[in-house]
Amino acid sequence: MSKHYKSLLFFMMISVLFISCSDEKEVVVEPIAAESRLEVSYGAAERQVYDIYLPKGRSSETTKVIILIHGGSWVQGSKEDMNFIKDIIISELDDYAVVNMNYRLATFLAPPFVSPFPTQTDDITSVVEHLKANASEYQISDELAFIGSSAGGQLSLLWSYALDTQKKVNAVVSIVGPTDLSGNDATTFLGQIVGQAGIAPTKEFFESNSPVFQAKSDSPPTIQFHAGMDELVARDQGEKLRDRLNELGVENEYTIYSQATHDYSNMPLLIYDTWVKTRTFLLKHH
Repeated sequence: MSKHYKSLLFFMMISVLFISCSDEKEVVVEPIAAESRLEVSYGAAERQVYDIYLPKGRSSETTKVIILIHGGSWVQGSKEDMNFIKDIIISELDDYAVVNMNYRLATFLAPPFVSPFPTQTDDITSVVEHLKANASEYQISDELAFIGSSAGGQLSLLWSYALDTQKKVNAVVSIVGPTDLSGNDATTFLGQIVGQAGIAPTKEFFESNSPVFQAKSDSPPTIQFHAGMDELVARDQGEKLRDRLNELGVENEYTIYSQATHDYSNMPLLIYDTWVKTRTFLLKHH
């Protein structure tokens, strides 16, 4: 084979290789689309469901979770009550996954009687475990924050302080949430609910379910909002927890709206202030 022929053959091979490479289509990887999954069951009871809102471009390494806990004095309410907060988060904090959960309600008018504690904190645990079990499918991390309103604030604080054994909660937000239940006994509304469920409504029991008594030096950063004219939750509830967290050296913020009642949803300036402070707090800690 002549030297000239070898050179020509080599040139042809290189040309074919170049052409075949140039014909390959560029592979474009599209980011994961946003997705909503509604009425996801995390237990056998009808109330044991949650909605999850997954952001686009999420990943199990970077996508943190915010869990919403509704209020209703432990005996009523639903996740739909938190939809307005859910909508704001999705609009302004669109890198987070949002979980809006229902939990089993306490019952006291007819059997079967159900105490909110530990039923409702058990439900939070079940949701956290369900999220962990499905983290690969959802493409979310195991880092959590809570936003709770009224009784949901108490539940969020209590779970974060006493039941987060893996220390996955980065921040907790309580809006008009009670923090000290130790004043309850067999004569109070909450004490009667607990007693009918077969649990002795003792001071020790209520202290064990009071965030102010369960706070520790390693409790997560906490932000509270309270109403100065609250007809359901005494003003000093927030002050007690603020002072206790300060003693423990836990980073916390406390806002009191002096002229507001328990439900200040009809006061847009206060709602806006609550959200701005909440957003700043979450971006700092979560």
